[in-house]
This record gives sequence, C-alpha cells and structure tokens, in this order.
Amino acid sequence: MIWKADPDKVLGFVEENFDFFQRLFLAQLDDNVVSGQNFEALVKGRGDITLKRLFEYKLLLPQFNDYRLSEPLRQFLGFLMSAYKPLLPEELDKYRVSMEELLDRVTGPNTAQNPILLRERLDALYDEVQRFLDNVESNTGQLLRATQELKTNVNQLSYSERVQKARHLIEHYIEPLSRILDVHIPTSIANVLTRVSRAVNQARFEEIEPRISDRYAQLHDLLRVADKRMVEQSRLITRELLPMIERLKRESETLNGWMYFLEKPFRRDTPRLAKRHSFSLLGHTIESEVQFFLEQFIERPSTLVVRTTANKRVSKQAYFNRQMYVEKLQQALPLSDYFAWCYDIMVSESETQNRSRFFRLCSLVFEEGERLQLTFSKQRILLVVDGIKMELPRLGVSLISSTKKVG
Repeated sequence: MIWKADPDKVLGFVEENFDFFQRLFLAQLDDNVVSGQNFEALVKGRGDITLKRLFEYKLLLPQFNDYRLSEPLRQFLGFLMSAYKPLLPEELDKYRVSMEELLDRVTGPNTAQNPILLRERLDALYDEVQRFLDNVESNTGQLLRATQELKTNVNQLSYSERVQKARHLIEHYIEPLSRILDVHIPTSIANVLTRVSRAVNQARFEEIEPRISDRYAQLHDLLRVADKRMVEQSRLITRELLPMIERLKRESETLNGWMYFLEKPFRRDTPRLAKRHSFSLLGHTIESEVQFFLEQFIERPSTLVVRTTANKRVSKQAYFNRQMYVEKLQQALPLSDYFAWCYDIMVSESETQNRSRFFRLCSLVFEEGERLQLTFSKQRILLVVDGIKMELPRLGVSLISSTKKVG
C-alpha cells in the first residue's frame, strides 16, 4: 500500500469491487496464484482506473506472468469469507520454535538490564501465541468443513475417492494437529505454552518496573484463555473429526483388503478383518451417516447415460414428515427386513423413486436406536432405488421392551 493513499479510500475501493476481489481470492485459493489467463478473464470489462489502483495500492502483486493478492489483503478476505487452506503441521511447528526462542530470551540472565528490549520480546511472544491460537482454530474449522463435505459427498466423489481423501486428512492434518495440542507430549506446542505460562506466572510477581509488569499480566491473561481455547479445539477433534474419519479408515482397511496394509507393512498393524467395530449412529447428522454407510453397497453402472427432456419443470422436494413415519414403523413392528419395508413405503407413496427419501426412511431406526433391537442377518436383499442397485443386509427390528413406544 502506498503512503499517499488514504486508508478509507483503499477500503472503499475494496468494498466497491468486493465481488471482483472475492473471485481473485478464490482463484488464488485453488491454484496458489491467479494465472495470467484467469486474470485477463476476471478483469474483462473493468476500466483502466480500477486496474491502475489495483497495483498503485499494492493490493495485487505481479509474479512473472501470474498475480497474487498482497498477504494482508489475502488474510483479510480469508477472514471475511471464512475460507482458508488448512496449515500443514510443519507450518504450525514454526510457532513452537519461535515461542521457545523468545521464552529463553525473556527468562535468560541479564534480561532486566534492557527493559525496552524485554518489553518488545514480551510483545512478540504475545503476538506469536495469538497467531498460533487463531491458526489452530482456522485449521480445525476447515478440517471440520472438509469432513462434513465427505459425509454429504458435496463433490460427488466415489466411495474409494472419499476413503483416500479421508486417509489423507488423517495422516497429514488431523492426527498431527491432535499431537500439537496434546500437552502430555514434551515436544508439542501445548507443552511449550505450559512452560511459558509457568515462567510468566512466576516473573509477574517479581520486582520489576510497571510497564514490564503490565506486559507480563497481559501475557498471563492470554495464556489462561489459550488453555481454554486449546481444550475446546481438542474436544472438537475428539468428538467431531476423529470418529467419522476413523470410521472411514476402518472401512478402507476392509474394503481395500490387504492393500492398505501392504502400502506400509512395517509401519501398520496387520489388519484383523474378523474384528467387530461398534460406533454410535445417534445424532443430528444421522441421515448423512446412513447415506454414507449404504453407499458402499451400491452397484454402479459401468456407463453413465444422461437423459434430458425439454422444458422439464423441477419440482420442490416434498416435506419429510418424520413423526408420521415413526408411527408407521411402530405399527409395523416387529420387522424381519427393515430396508425392504422402507422400499415398500417409498414406492406406495409415489410412483417416482427418490433416493434421498429412501435414505431418510432408513435412518429412522438408528435415530430410535436406544429403544429398538436391531439384528443384522448374513442374508442380503437386492434393491434398485432411483436406477442404482444396492445389495443390503437383512435387518430385523423389534422393540427392546413391549412397554416402550417409538416416537
């Protein structure tokens, strides 16, 4: 940003052209730079004054034949749009190095002889802790969004592609982030912050000049908040990220057979294919969980045929009356083949098969799981829903107690 430009004018320029900056940001987020060809397409139809101010204000910087948003603007837009690339553990580890170095300088001998330098180092340590916490929360938010997209299959990936992406998230992002936040690991950043907190808590009671004492008090308050924020992120990883990702990992071991083990035979345990794994299917995301579970049984056609009709009107999705279906389920119990019952209900209500409605019907027994006895049979049933074949296990459903009701 040039010194002659008034801050309010620069901010007004960004506001007036926010849609343009938004497209630049998303292009850079995908490809790390805005290619020259992409830039030409984005600026088409915009006046010369707009282009001139882009570079005069140093909002956009040329890089050979490509362009990049200036780093302060990129971070500002990422904050506004809540869109970031998750940081690799190597990127977060720099905070461990810098905080350890600053701690040694702050607590070393003769530090009080230069109060100006000590105050600057305390300010730098404060900023490093704050940046670390902000980046951890951004990382957790983006990883949570990525796992939700895998569950709901927003990008229409195949099951194997989703498993591969989930494994990538586990090994390179989620597990390293969990270790970074584990205070019991001596080399973790959480452990470093614990040592910083002890040193700061001790130093703030020593006889030092008021301005230095104020800096220690500020840092102490931040570290108290940091502990709570890291606990919240650890809980989010434990409760939200790891259960779904670990389930994907377990299923990938079974579905891909020994390939997963043979990729790194000396680093991974031998798969126990006959071992049962239990996991809870209760919660507000049950529909996407069931849909994700059933997709592994889908037999997809080898070729895709797209049929189109002229002037076809798209109708709105019908309201799913959950309570009504719970009552129907209660009246129908006990059932020897629950998935067949869901199929019959779907067909009886509409001539058009709806895969989404079928999955919602299938999720009912898992939402009422505490009241129902579920029995999976080795026998299979073949159902065709919306042109897709699914070979599902026979599922028996009955009430745990005759005195309890569903719903």
